[in-house]
Amino acid sequence: MFEYKKSTMRKITVLYLAALALILFLPINIALSNESINAQKAIEKAGNDIAEMQSKEIPILRVNESLTEAIQFYSGQVLLEENNKTGNYKLVMDNALKIEKIKEKAIKASDELKIFREAYENAKKENDLSSMESDYNEIELSFTEERFEDTLLLIDAAYNKISDLEASQTALKLFYDTTSRTLQQFFIDNWNSLLSGKFYKSVYFYFFVFFILILIFWTTLKKLSVGSKMKHLMLQKATLNSLIKKMQYDYFKLKKISEIEYKVKTDRFKEMIRDIDRQIPLLKETLAKLDKEKIKISKN
Repeated sequence: MFEYKKSTMRKITVLYLAALALILFLPINIALSNESINAQKAIEKAGNDIAEMQSKEIPILRVNESLTEAIQFYSGQVLLEENNKTGNYKLVMDNALKIEKIKEKAIKASDELKIFREAYENAKKENDLSSMESDYNEIELSFTEERFEDTLLLIDAAYNKISDLEASQTALKLFYDTTSRTLQQFFIDNWNSLLSGKFYKSVYFYFFVFFILILIFWTTLKKLSVGSKMKHLMLQKATLNSLIKKMQYDYFKLKKISEIEYKVKTDRFKEMIRDIDRQIPLLKETLAKLDKEKIKISKN
């Protein structure tokens, strides 16, 4: 399947170059209008955007359709000018702008997908994520089908689901230990009252025990969920820092990436790190509140 994608992308490149050569040499016998010149430059830029996507192994069928339309519109309008009529290049410019926006989304989705893959594999080592296999496949499929906007949304949802799964699985392991120790302390503190036949036989006793169990379990589950989210944020931050270091090596040592790509990606990754740094203190504050709630429940 991968070879098929590469073969398809090579064919698209050949078609694009042939079509671009055609439009560049089409109007040689007439004076081009400013609108036509701007449209031609827009098509050239769109071609560069697509070439950049190809270099990052991002699928390009979607943008190629827009480029094909732009070239067709351009050719038609140039022929109108050749016949002393006014050309309208709005659709050409719209398609070129559409390609630029898709490229930006695609590169962002590609970068975040790389980070998610690493986080997912690390989470699999410690937890059973078999129930998330369909979610993971849907993320990969959305990227392959060039639904880059969906890819970003699905990745965010998947992070939340991983956190919830980790929290619930850990909660099941800790529930019995947590509740048994708390109940043991409860019986020790209230053994005189419990010896009373009236209290033991009353519905209040069972309701109280049930209520304590629910509170302990719910607080523990919330705490584990928040802790799991913090863990994933720290993992994402570590991955982003690792990618930044790799880009620095590729740019300064190997000269494999351009200055523009280096600055754009570095700025994007640093912004993602700042966003993580904003979230972590809030999660720590939530954990502190949950700890206080747990202490109050245990004392009661």
